[in-house]
Amino acid sequence: MTADLDPSRRETLLADAVFGWVDEADREELAALLRDPQAQREYEELERAAAVAGVVADTPAAERDVDAMLALAAKLHADAGAHFAAMRAEAARARLHPLRVLPWLLAAASLVLALWPHMPPTPPEPGFARAALLQQPASQWVRWDWQPGPSPRRGEVQGDVVWAVGSDEGYLRLRGLPQLDVGHRYQLWIVDGSRQGPPIDGGLLPSLRGDGEVVVRMAAHLPVLREAGFVLTIENADGVVVSAQEHVVAIAKP
Repeated sequence: MTADLDPSRRETLLADAVFGWVDEADREELAALLRDPQAQREYEELERAAAVAGVVADTPAAERDVDAMLALAAKLHADAGAHFAAMRAEAARARLHPLRVLPWLLAAASLVLALWPHMPPTPPEPGFARAALLQQPASQWVRWDWQPGPSPRRGEVQGDVVWAVGSDEGYLRLRGLPQLDVGHRYQLWIVDGSRQGPPIDGGLLPSLRGDGEVVVRMAAHLPVLREAGFVLTIENADGVVVSAQEHVVAIAKP
């Protein structure tokens, strides 16, 4: 009986059984189906995956280990790949319809739905984040224009810095900086008026093209207590801990 069962009907019965949706009219058909060892294995696989999703959904968000859940999702994905390969081999031997993948598709969907509300949010694009910051009250940010530095490699820099007051991050808007060779990068330095000593490392900028405007999110490597200025230098491609400031290409300050 089960060998001739329509593949979509077969998978629907297995899924309904796991989620408790089998009505009285289907019980006899399901019982006959589960006498097939392959169908029984598929039912057990889907049941385990549904149980995992249920555990995730029932765990308070504050107690969830997202990294562990992602690792679990990766394992399910790998197991599914092996399962599909085995099914393809079986289908080739027995000329079975390939629609037996539904239990794994349902398992993956269940896990994604359980994880989705608790995944870390994707950071907005720097340009949108900068615009959103500028919509806040003026007391919450400062904006200073870039001025050319003393280095002959400064190009025709334009743009500005928008910094979130009381935080350790902000946004650079840049245009006109020369494109560097692969052995060098632009590095940002943040002058903190409350500190003695060298400025704070603001990180390496991504590779820039000489044409077009770019907005880059920056984050200080140390807390910034009183922002007083920003400096762009050319350094080697790996960056430096303290800059000799041989090539200062741009400065932004009040």
